[in-house]
Amino acid sequence: MIQLGITLVSAAVPALLVRLLGQHTGLPLVALLMIGIGLGLGCLQFSQAVLDTFMRMASSAVRNEMFATDGGDYLHIPYVAAADAQVRAKRAESMNYGYGGDESGVGVFYNTLVHTVQNALMILVDAVILGQASWWIAGVIIATTLLAFYPQQSFQRFRRQQQKVMEDRWTPGKYIQRSSFQEENGKDIRLYHMAGWYQGKYDQFVAATNQTQTKIERRQFWVSSGSALLTLIRNTVGYGVLLLLMVNKQVSISQFTFYFTLLSTVGMTVEAVLTQYGLLKGANTDVNTGRRFLDWAEAVIQDMPQGKTVPHFDARKPLTVVFDHVSFTYPDGTAPVLNDISFTLHAGERIALVGLNGAGKTTITMLMMGLLTPNSGTITINDINIQDIPPATLRSYFAPVFQESTVFAGSVGYNVAMTRDYDEQRVRNALAEAGLTADIDKLAHGLQTELTNYIQDDGVTLSGGQTQKLMIARALYRDAPILLLDEPTAALDALAESALYQNYQKMAAGKTSLFISHRLASTRFSDRILFLQQGQIAASGTHEELLAHCPAYAALYRTQSQYYTEKQTGQEAVQDA
Repeated sequence: MIQLGITLVSAAVPALLVRLLGQHTGLPLVALLMIGIGLGLGCLQFSQAVLDTFMRMASSAVRNEMFATDGGDYLHIPYVAAADAQVRAKRAESMNYGYGGDESGVGVFYNTLVHTVQNALMILVDAVILGQASWWIAGVIIATTLLAFYPQQSFQRFRRQQQKVMEDRWTPGKYIQRSSFQEENGKDIRLYHMAGWYQGKYDQFVAATNQTQTKIERRQFWVSSGSALLTLIRNTVGYGVLLLLMVNKQVSISQFTFYFTLLSTVGMTVEAVLTQYGLLKGANTDVNTGRRFLDWAEAVIQDMPQGKTVPHFDARKPLTVVFDHVSFTYPDGTAPVLNDISFTLHAGERIALVGLNGAGKTTITMLMMGLLTPNSGTITINDINIQDIPPATLRSYFAPVFQESTVFAGSVGYNVAMTRDYDEQRVRNALAEAGLTADIDKLAHGLQTELTNYIQDDGVTLSGGQTQKLMIARALYRDAPILLLDEPTAALDALAESALYQNYQKMAAGKTSLFISHRLASTRFSDRILFLQQGQIAASGTHEELLAHCPAYAALYRTQSQYYTEKQTGQEAVQDA
């Protein structure tokens, strides 16, 4: 309504001025009226600016709320869903189109809705007012608007389709751009002369983007040409009719001026309403894309088992874990990773879980901690089904060291304790037991040193071995009754690996522990070994028992021991030389 008032007042000013001058009105009065009208227009424009600002603020508030909901939901959905590539793709689409920025669906929708309704109302009012002069003018306004509607909407759909094509094409382009500037890739790019390959890929993406953009510009040219032709027809008919009316003295000069000025604004208003309507439809589709993902995530969270029992286990005592005929297949998998496995991890027992890569060793730990849910079978802790235990309570029983280490943007102390409010002495004890004290003491700020440069430009990046020791310190600080070590020596050198093995008994004292490794030599510190093969427990027993009764284990051990013997012999030869 404000914009309508601005348009009508702006159209009336020239007509009023013509009328006042025709009546020989005094200059002071004319000047006073113009000043008053100017102030009125200023107030209307200020009100429009306030409305636009309010709409942007409201839109931003809704968008930020959806953005925060997205983050919260994604952090709370089941791990198996969060790790699913299709879910991540849907979330990225939801974020990009729905609420990820000012140009997203929510960012555009509300403001566009207001202006679409506003401009549509202006066209209707203009047609009614000009229809008072002649129904021909009103008819041609409505007819040309309807004729322009379909080509404009067709172009808007075409542009969105082509923009989607460009975005899909730039998905690998973003990888090329990101990887070409990663520090760790710099050596290989230069060593293998890959600069030309990267440049070629850039050129391909740019050429394809230019080609698509040319298609859009070409279509827009024809649509704009059609709109210009319709505007020409509308203005020719309108101005011609107004001129005839004035010549025949059916309208006064001031009325002619008013109608003429009002008619001149119709073309821009029609163009604006058609464009904004197309944007509105697109924004509505984008908002629905975002909303569908958020609704899905909220439904998944609601369906998650919340647990019915909070066990009162003594945290100082080890726990017993039982897998009873457990099978599991990943959502995007075609074959089970684990197939009807059963075993018991007795309280205080140290079990080594060994097998080739991809045998399902890490999947067992994920199932044990409730990050994954078995397709069949049950997992119990001290005879309580883990599905009946609240997730947060269940995970508090575990101190894991994953083979893929995660260092967060925070201090050394925070990364060990995983809380800002930590016991400094306990952190130091954990670092000492993990063999990292000397490295931390060399840092400028000790425990307060910021790690990674994601947030702090002067953040420190730890080496692979230091990161692995930090993860061990994190597990030691957690001091949970069940210790899970998943390939903890993967990034350690030989001396650090030997020290970990020697310290393992101390780390596992008074705890139930599961040590996962593909190196069979690491099993000598365990009470029992589970040999995992093709998703099943192929054998269980001590190292000697498996050598004697499990051919597959024995063959794997001989292969590995031969490798280590050859490596040792080579090192000795170098020393002798």
